[in-house]
Amino acid sequence: PITVNVNPGTYNEQLLLGSIGGTSATNTITINGGGATLSYISTNTNQRGVITLDGTDYITVNNLNIQSTSSATTDYCWGVFMTNNADNNTVSNCNISLSTSTTSTNHAGIVISGSATSATTAGSNCDNITISNNTIEGGYYGITVVGNTATGVVSNNQITGNTVKNFYLYGMYVSGTDNTLIESNDIHRMTRTTVSTFAPIYCPTFHSNLKVRRNKIHDAATAAPTTSFTAYGVYLASSTPTVGNENEISNNVIYNMGGEGSHYGLYNSSSGNTRYYYNSISMQTTGVSGTGTTYGFYQVTIQPGIELRNNNIAISRTTTGNHVGIYASSGVTGFSSNYNNVYVNAPAANSFGYATSLQATLAAWQGATSQDAQSQNMDPIYAGVSSGNLTPTNSLLDNLGTPVSVTTDFNGLTRSSTTPDIGAYEFSVQGCTGTPTAGTASAVMTSVCSGSNVSLSLSGFSIGSGIGIQWESSPTGAASWTPIAGATATSLSTLLSGPTDYRAVITCINGGGQDFSNTVSVSVNPYYLCYCSPLTGVALHTTTGNYITNVNIAGTPLNVTTTAVGAGAYTQNYPLTATNTATLTQGQSYTLNASIASASYTTELWIDWDQNGSFDASEYQTLSLSTASSATILVPFTAVPGITGMRLRNAASTTTTFGASGACSNITIGRETEDYIITIAAALPCAGTPVSPGTISANTTNICNTGDVVLTLSGYPSDLGITYQWESSAAGQSNFTPISG
Repeated sequence: PITVNVNPGTYNEQLLLGSIGGTSATNTITINGGGATLSYISTNTNQRGVITLDGTDYITVNNLNIQSTSSATTDYCWGVFMTNNADNNTVSNCNISLSTSTTSTNHAGIVISGSATSATTAGSNCDNITISNNTIEGGYYGITVVGNTATGVVSNNQITGNTVKNFYLYGMYVSGTDNTLIESNDIHRMTRTTVSTFAPIYCPTFHSNLKVRRNKIHDAATAAPTTSFTAYGVYLASSTPTVGNENEISNNVIYNMGGEGSHYGLYNSSSGNTRYYYNSISMQTTGVSGTGTTYGFYQVTIQPGIELRNNNIAISRTTTGNHVGIYASSGVTGFSSNYNNVYVNAPAANSFGYATSLQATLAAWQGATSQDAQSQNMDPIYAGVSSGNLTPTNSLLDNLGTPVSVTTDFNGLTRSSTTPDIGAYEFSVQGCTGTPTAGTASAVMTSVCSGSNVSLSLSGFSIGSGIGIQWESSPTGAASWTPIAGATATSLSTLLSGPTDYRAVITCINGGGQDFSNTVSVSVNPYYLCYCSPLTGVALHTTTGNYITNVNIAGTPLNVTTTAVGAGAYTQNYPLTATNTATLTQGQSYTLNASIASASYTTELWIDWDQNGSFDASEYQTLSLSTASSATILVPFTAVPGITGMRLRNAASTTTTFGASGACSNITIGRETEDYIITIAAALPCAGTPVSPGTISANTTNICNTGDVVLTLSGYPSDLGITYQWESSAAGQSNFTPISG
């Protein structure tokens, strides 16, 4: 073996090595940097590496500072580059420093690629590579390892113990591999201010025997907290190895994602025979806004052999999009999920799961999918999310996992062989004593529609083994409390049928004492705030051709203008303002006008005349096909007086409309829906002689012999009590007699 000890100092040059004859497992070469610095910024697109190993085998680069800190897009800054069957090499204990402001793909920390000019080209054929205990900062990529797909994969590579930070997009880009280990890495963008998509462990295109274990993934945008971007914790795509060569994602800790946009804890696309075990996920950033969606586990394009066990997922992010614990876009065929804890408690749009449709609660998910029979739905009460300590402190979660092939936890501690804990950490909680503190009960919404679920949670209660929770309910104000069957977790989702009070009773079975939480009162919304939602899968104002810019009803105050084009499929124009409502009187006619972005798209209208809480097919009409579309609304005398709802929808197809029965249709392309509250006023009774009897028109004034003629009366008074009788007379004689019927 040969060891090269680098003298202290800074060296401004490249180290370019090719094949070295005679190297082997016993005849190795070690470059011991001793803390020296090798710095270089290349302007040659074909020589990007500060260190290049081109077909070089059995080289170790250790304890070297490697710098290439230009942010210019015309410079080429790769810290270490391996290619062309460079095998059995190690990069360890090095500090690799790149620009933390660059947005160019020309900048990467460690690159294993088949191309000298791209960090992600297949065909590197580099096997048995170890990348360990390095700190890599900046660049577009932190580490890339790219083999071919299925055949010609790179094998037996290990990425362990590294800190990869402040990269622009990819922490690790790993593709086309067999038997790759990604373990105990700390990956974050804690201090970077220019950020894009967050892909800390990104694994597209074929893997077998991939192990992603015990990694910390966190702080995607701590220094840019209001930036909107897509975030993936662990991303796996197009990888379905054969049985016996399964991929494993286990004991990873994901937290402090920050920022706005859509975030995914674990993302699986078309990747079967993959096991997700013991991962702990916290997607609980507060103070963020926007319409971003949040998913604990997300799966698209089902494949066989996907297994979720013992994962701990907590979501309470404050964006307005859907928040879903387990999302299976194509259903759960070939999918197995159980012994997980999924806690979704965001301010709105919460669902335990999705399997072709949203399932709000664990019970609904179990009924729809037959999955997660032994899973839980409770706040894990992580010990310290901000510091990355996702150890649960909720004693009710203790020992609720099931044994699987992974036998140690995030810290390397041996797990129970019979009752392991859910999540990345084995834990225990000290026993409670005396009288506990009940804490604070709260509801996500304190006014919901009848027949909807109420989501309640408890916080600030005494923690300890032996603590018991029992939720109780009472009709509002009656103080007649009854235990809710099975409601013994920190959170509760229950059906509301009428105004109800809720509280939690906390008991310490060791000391016998108990305490009561505050009372949470939940009221029932009036029916006109509870019409069916067309929100799912729809994008509002995503194209220039299918949205409404103004709605008004002539002669009333209602005049609503849409001024912004952006996300949000469904506009509910309430609470009421001076200009978003109208009063319409029985028997009267009104003109509703709508300004439409394109004359090719039909606008459709429903008004709930009978106030039954639904938009019926008999309550439907269409507007004229124009950018200035309109419709005449004739308020029937049978319309029920009082407050009711009105809905307009704009179609996205020039040939397809929603139709009379389509007021509630959920669709997947951009169409807009707007809801309004209006008031129906009873018709005024008539008095005296009608001012005008109206005007008669006929469809024809000349017929041969006998035939049908259609007569129409318009402009007549419509006051309550007005009656009508058609009469006829021989032409010119004014001898009118009533027409029967």
